[in-house]
Amino acid sequence: MKLNGLANLSYAKRLEILGLDSLQTRRIKSDLVLCYSIVQFMVTALLILQTFVLRNTSIITRGHNFKLYKPLCNLNVRKYSFVYRVVQTWNCLSSYTVSTDNICTFRTKLDSLDLS
Repeated sequence: MKLNGLANLSYAKRLEILGLDSLQTRRIKSDLVLCYSIVQFMVTALLILQTFVLRNTSIITRGHNFKLYKPLCNLNVRKYSFVYRVVQTWNCLSSYTVSTDNICTFRTKLDSLDLS
């Protein structure tokens, strides 16, 4: 879809005028929503066992109780996978954001954060 009058503007200016997030920010938010679904058991328990490893919450002094362990990797295939790229951003979220009751509230809280 082509929007008249925006062709000569920069990408950042077009996003500002249209009130949109950048593609990178939208991808991060989508990754975090899927991660939330997995961690909150909205997806099957088998998937979480194959995907993420929760860190030992008894030694965590900052952040939330749903911190994930980031596995070591030597291959680029693994390095750029969903599991590897989402863990650092997920672990940086506040407990206020992560400990929501439902996915709609989680998305609303993500929208209020600056993920750029």
